[in-house]
Amino acid sequence: MKINRLFEIIYILLQKERITAEELAERFEVSTRTIYRDIDVLSSVGIPVYMMKGRGGGIALLPNYILDKTILTEDERKNILASLRAVEAVDTNNSKEKHELIQKISSLFGNSYTDWIEIDFSSWNDYKNQSEIFQILKSAILSKKKIKFEYSNSKGEQTHRKVEPLKLCSKGGAWYLYGYCDKRCDYRFFKLTRINNLIIINEDTIHTAPSKILLTKNTYNNTKYIHMKLHIQKEMAYLFLL
Repeated sequence: MKINRLFEIIYILLQKERITAEELAERFEVSTRTIYRDIDVLSSVGIPVYMMKGRGGGIALLPNYILDKTILTEDERKNILASLRAVEAVDTNNSKEKHELIQKISSLFGNSYTDWIEIDFSSWNDYKNQSEIFQILKSAILSKKKIKFEYSNSKGEQTHRKVEPLKLCSKGGAWYLYGYCDKRCDYRFFKLTRINNLIIINEDTIHTAPSKILLTKNTYNNTKYIHMKLHIQKEMAYLFLL
């Protein structure tokens, strides 16, 4: 599409000081005449692109050009890049494409790319492959399909569940599935580490998740706690620092 080609031309010019129309035409598999028309379009909308003839000439942007700062504030640009980087970190699919997209947007904003976050869903001892479970749940949520799995509750009791997966949530260093449970006829949280034999079934979901699920207030004020002291060998203490 033309709009994608125009965007790509700007990105190329941001990465290179100068490029010829022939090189761009070969890259996009179009004629040089089409490239010249694209340059005219970019120039007409205020992009400071210019062409130089002769030896060593070509197409270039004015030095230090970045995306118009009147469109987004500095904080807004940083927040966009930070959000995209977080999405890339939690999504193991198409990471290369997302990485390249972030680099392009960073160049347009005139910012350097900062690789600031990395996430692995599995535990240190690889007790369960939470990453695989995460991807299956993500696929089910996006395709709006129900799931089946075996679930172990806090008492060690195992039950078979059919659930409408609605949202993945992270709280207190752990991942949870929020969904509508057919067995309980109500909305429930399911801890990912307690889910086994997870499959997607060909049944559509009908419920929707609220915009805000995790509450900031403490909902367990009335819960009775038992305080214990454990004596652990210092060589094994690292296993309890979770």
